[in-house]
Amino acid sequence: MTIGDAASYPPTNVPIGAIGHPTRLAWGNIELSKGVYQWSFYDTFVGRAFNHGVPFMMTFGSTPSWALANQSSCMGTICTDPPDNIQDWIDFVTAVVSHYNGVQAPHIKYYELWDEANQSTFWTGSQAQLVSLAQVAYPIIHQDASSLLLTPSVTGNLSVANIWMQGYLQAGGNKYADGGTFHGYLSPNGTSPYPFPEDNTSYGDIVTRANTFRATFDSNGLAGKSMLDSEGSWGQANITDPDQQAAWLARWYILQAGAGVPAAYWFSWGDSNPGGTPSQQWGEIANPDGTPNLAGVAYGQVYDWLVGATISPCIRAADDTWTCALSRSGGYQGQIVWNHSATQSFQSPTQFKRSRDLAGNIATISGAVSIGSKPILLETGAP
Repeated sequence: MTIGDAASYPPTNVPIGAIGHPTRLAWGNIELSKGVYQWSFYDTFVGRAFNHGVPFMMTFGSTPSWALANQSSCMGTICTDPPDNIQDWIDFVTAVVSHYNGVQAPHIKYYELWDEANQSTFWTGSQAQLVSLAQVAYPIIHQDASSLLLTPSVTGNLSVANIWMQGYLQAGGNKYADGGTFHGYLSPNGTSPYPFPEDNTSYGDIVTRANTFRATFDSNGLAGKSMLDSEGSWGQANITDPDQQAAWLARWYILQAGAGVPAAYWFSWGDSNPGGTPSQQWGEIANPDGTPNLAGVAYGQVYDWLVGATISPCIRAADDTWTCALSRSGGYQGQIVWNHSATQSFQSPTQFKRSRDLAGNIATISGAVSIGSKPILLETGAP
């Protein structure tokens, strides 16, 4: 979960498994001038992760304007070109790892090299220049045995993003990565109707998107290493109906779990665009008072369904009914089920004795159950 720059930590009924990068990316928002570091903003997020026993991901990005003579790529104090002097980058990464050393401040689990590096809004250097940044950052980050360096993330059109990632890895990026990342957005902002996670678009449905990047990482030097969806949601006000928001979020997570994605980061819990109107926030699932909206409640429920369970790939029937089998220790079995296109009756297999919905309601079942766009969990009993 990305929490949001000024949002409160989610309440206890919305457990989260990891904290993603805040909106303000690391370099230009930590080293405000050469050799002068402002840690307090990032310390808040790293401290939350430590206090709640979950990992934090710091995403590098936003070259500070003081590191560039040519300011043409700059928007205020942050820029998209690589630094003029790579030593400035080395000094920054060294300072970060030295600060988050487990004594002065908690360790950081994941460092993501750059945010959406295939987009000119975030990176206007070459792939070779980005590999050079990874090459020098990798040994510095590995001075902390608790930390891992991930590839840059990519977003947008699936074919274009995948070709970019292949080029980065083949340019040498695979030598300096402990895992790969991609972003799980499924269409440009403003697409109407906005696709659901199962729908095939130029971005790919979410399973195709995940499988494509997994194959790219496996065939380009990162086989056996983790792959994370480090950011995704329905974007900016593209899904506005509260029930459909809950359905969208649940299906996005469930399908990725079935595809073997070990972690997917929602963007975001609260204010992803500080000072912006509600329609300018990305995937917001918290109310203004910090309580979860319907999608936020669904997030907490899906967390409970998935975390610690073994989930098989989800199967689509001819009538657009989706089923995903779950198991846990002690003989527990579950099945997540929904229908992509209609509300209809579903004949529950006889071993399932109760159901859970995305609001947390539990019901005893026998025989047929009603299913629709919002997944429900059928269970043999309490996990």
